[in-house]
Amino acid sequence: LDDPRASALLGKLSDILKAADPCPDGMGRGIAYAQYKNAMTRVAVAVDLAVADTGAVLLNHVRLVADAGRVVDPDGLAAQLEGGVLQGASWALYEQVVWGRDGRESLDWDSYPVLRFDNVPTIDVTIIGSEHERSVGAGEASPGPTVAAIANGVYAATGLRLRRLPFDADAVLTAALQA
Repeated sequence: LDDPRASALLGKLSDILKAADPCPDGMGRGIAYAQYKNAMTRVAVAVDLAVADTGAVLLNHVRLVADAGRVVDPDGLAAQLEGGVLQGASWALYEQVVWGRDGRESLDWDSYPVLRFDNVPTIDVTIIGSEHERSVGAGEASPGPTVAAIANGVYAATGLRLRRLPFDADAVLTAALQA
């Protein structure tokens, strides 16, 4: 990377992961980085997850490091980033419009799959920034790298490279049968 702030962010995530317990056998750790709209908040994400025999992806722990420049409200930024992790995890693992013979079957919140409480991981957010940098937008900085980190975690756990959302049990099992 030629961006020293991106390198510092990934270095901080690396330090956090070195201090953490290693990812247990049978689990995978995926890492991803992105800069929101290529000009705003930088986010590095590490996701520890397991893939059950049924193909279901089970989230365990998310560690996120963000650089939003000068931060006025660290708690508000952390809450925004945590919400983005949950949104990205829901996109990655569940969300899709289901179609049947007679048309769309996803008609309401009861029939549209989303992340539920039983698969919400522990989320740790670390914010690094500088009073000397300008504040930058952070509204939806974490969903994208969260999706990528989950994809990389599934690969680390299974050796399967999934490229189409959602990474639900059917997608994992289909990929395993085609491998």
